[in-house]
Amino acid sequence: MSRTRPDGVELAWDLVALDAALTDGLPFFIEWHVDDVDHPGRTVVQRRCAAVGIDWVELGGDQARLASWLGHHELPVRHVEGAPGPHRVAVALANGESIVIG
Repeated sequence: MSRTRPDGVELAWDLVALDAALTDGLPFFIEWHVDDVDHPGRTVVQRRCAAVGIDWVELGGDQARLASWLGHHELPVRHVEGAPGPHRVAVALANGESIVIG
């Protein structure tokens, strides 16, 4: 997949494990094919308080299946009861607070 930014830079990426995400509610991953300087996550955006990362993500579904799918990791993933897939996410802010979405 790809798109061209207004400044002419082409952003290209592959979606990894999308089938499992759509059928089993498991996470999918984005593999970027861009120079570090052009990565969309490095785009400067003016905000009242800067977002500094993902605090945590809540995922539902079978806990053993999720653990097997992710393997050993240090991702901020929380398992919750309910339907497979993402339930809520918390965005960490520079002031130490989080914004919960979902």
